[in-house]
Amino acid sequence: MKKIIFVLIFILSLSASAFASDVDVQINGEIVNFKDEQGNVVNAQIINDRTMVPMRKIFEILGVQIDWDGENKIVTAQKDNTMIKLQIDNTSATKVVNGEEEEIILDTPPTIVNDRTMVPLRFIAESLDKQVGWDNKNKTAIIIDYGYFSNKIKQDAPALYTFFNTKKDYIECNITNKYYDLANEINNTTFNIKINAKLEDNIQNATLTITGTSELSNEIVSEGWNSTQFSLKYDDEKILLNTNNLKLMEMFKIKNKGINKTYDELSLLGTPNASFDEMFKIWAGVTDDKLDVNTFLKLKNDFELLCNLFNTKNVSNSELNSTSSIIRYNTYNIEYFDLAKLDNFIFDNDHIKLCNLINKLFFKKDLQKDVILYDTSSIRINFSADNDIFRVNIETNNEYNEKNEYIIELKHV
Repeated sequence: MKKIIFVLIFILSLSASAFASDVDVQINGEIVNFKDEQGNVVNAQIINDRTMVPMRKIFEILGVQIDWDGENKIVTAQKDNTMIKLQIDNTSATKVVNGEEEEIILDTPPTIVNDRTMVPLRFIAESLDKQVGWDNKNKTAIIIDYGYFSNKIKQDAPALYTFFNTKKDYIECNITNKYYDLANEINNTTFNIKINAKLEDNIQNATLTITGTSELSNEIVSEGWNSTQFSLKYDDEKILLNTNNLKLMEMFKIKNKGINKTYDELSLLGTPNASFDEMFKIWAGVTDDKLDVNTFLKLKNDFELLCNLFNTKNVSNSELNSTSSIIRYNTYNIEYFDLAKLDNFIFDNDHIKLCNLINKLFFKKDLQKDVILYDTSSIRINFSADNDIFRVNIETNNEYNEKNEYIIELKHV
């Protein structure tokens, strides 16, 4: 009988080990200490192959307000425009974003361990737009909150942050390319794109005007679509382009109801409603399966290197001026926050959506870091911002006595 009891205890202990084992949780490079105010510790655990964490501690770290309904064992968590609701031993969870409700079925329901409510880490973090991964070598769940980077912009360059987080119904974008032949100025040319847009019922109605002395600008003017009216309607996966310009309709094979282009087709990254925080995630380009305990440190170091390229001055809440150091191929060692990706973004900023979309639709340009740096001897970038204007001046030189100047000006009108 004793032998049978011993065997049963042994089997149960093996089952318990398979059911739950302690793991670490790292948020923005810091291992979370799950000790509570009384000094008690209930660590994160793997339960049914899912990382479960103490509810109050994880919500506290992520800056979430919680409400606990003890009678029905329901926890409601709220942060900004997101609300999530979970119930003990119930695999059905609710997520509400901007009033839109979604039911999500969890692989493992919230549970009680040593009088602590344990909730699924991935569901919680992803519901709050954090990136989640698993470092199997170090048995550590990884969370990256890209709000760290947008908060750095908000703190160090508030005018820049305000501009990219301000919505206006009327916007203007000007993009100018000035080409200089330093050996013979008679070959100098200009090319200018001006776009005025008005937002109406979630549609950008825009007018594109092209002027200049370059061969391309002259060709566009001669073909009759240098002053073109068109409309753009965005959804999560594609954009609807329409116009009454016959040349443009012929160019894109547009019928009466317009033509849809997916963001993948246009090499655009993100979604039109992605937040400023999400833009940094898109910019970094780290997939969940590549996260490990060193990822955030690498991202942070790259971001600091990027910021150090610029000498920022006259910073106030409403004005920012900055100049860059000269960028060369052998000194640009930034992996994640690649400046050349800036023309690939699409997120919740009407200027960026419009400029990058026009670039991909009409000119099919896709800047590549290695190509740019290899083909130029130096690059210098100056930018300035206030609450209504963002201006970038990019100057490139090469060994063939050529210089290109790109001036990008975004305005709230």
